[in-house]
Amino acid sequence: MDSDGVIVGQIERLLESGTIPAMLYTIPVFHNPTGCSLSKSRLDRLMLLSQKYGFYIVADEPYQFLNYENAQTQVLSKMTSAPNGSRIISLGTFSKIFAPGLRLGWIHTSPSIVNDLLSTAVIQSGGCINPLVAGLVHSAILQGTLQNHLERLVGTYQARKRAICKALREKCPDIEFDEPDGGYFVWVKIPPDVDAARLLEVARGRHGVAFTPGPRCSAAAAGGEGERFADRARLSFAFYDARELEEGIDRLAKALAEVRHSSHKNDDK
Repeated sequence: MDSDGVIVGQIERLLESGTIPAMLYTIPVFHNPTGCSLSKSRLDRLMLLSQKYGFYIVADEPYQFLNYENAQTQVLSKMTSAPNGSRIISLGTFSKIFAPGLRLGWIHTSPSIVNDLLSTAVIQSGGCINPLVAGLVHSAILQGTLQNHLERLVGTYQARKRAICKALREKCPDIEFDEPDGGYFVWVKIPPDVDAARLLEVARGRHGVAFTPGPRCSAAAAGGEGERFADRARLSFAFYDARELEEGIDRLAKALAEVRHSSHKNDDK
């Protein structure tokens, strides 16, 4: 991936070599953990490839409504009826825009796939998924409660996102990042002389602040293929308010300085 999302050219080379999946899973809008979004040109190419090679595009879009800077994003839920969009399955959730404990979502896809889903045993025998919560959310939508809450949520998260990015620029100038336009996370690059796992150990143990180190976001590491993204970290701004986020970055800066100082001392021995 890069700042324009999934590198479709690499996927195309795999397809041409004979590696054809049943589906391709992606987070095209405000990606977790990178915060980037898929560009239009890449989406257009990916849709063409899905038609040519017969695989589904499963688009996980939990952050599609958490757009803080009016970014022009390619939301795949809007593309299911477009030319070459018949193999898109877009997944949405109320967990990120209403309440985490709801565990209720929705699917946007082509009519033929909807019919296939409606014919499954769980729908045929149960009627729907999570009917009580579905009824409550339905009422919230009709009454305008969800829309009002979402507008307030976007304003809150926008302020938090800007606060953490401002603090990073001021207190951690050696940490590189692209400020996201939406979502939950800032994906940062730590100075090359610092390991993310070691930084987490010091930050959590001595300074009372934590983050998700880059290797935990790597499919390669999960598959036992060795660590990747050892110089990366995922910072979330969704839970704490602006003042707490600024304090957290201040603590992170102190932990970073301590790790670098310790590393340089060891190099001098």
